[in-house]
Amino acid sequence: MIFRHHVWDSGPDLVILAFYAANDIRNNYRPLERNYLRPYFVYKNGQLESDMSFRTMKSWARGRCLFSMVDILPI
Repeated sequence: MIFRHHVWDSGPDLVILAFYAANDIRNNYRPLERNYLRPYFVYKNGQLESDMSFRTMKSWARGRCLFSMVDILPI
């Protein structure tokens, strides 16, 4: 989304994508990240589509989603 909204307009000649397996997979897949208050991309009909469902969440549902990563660590 940053590329689409900030970088694309400047017309770069080259874009380098860095991938870090330790967190890039988790951070971009809602069931692994468990952060429901931000956008994700989902694969639908052969294309990536932005999932902005967090924008329509009710205020009481947003409160349930606020937690730290410590909350999901195994005991």
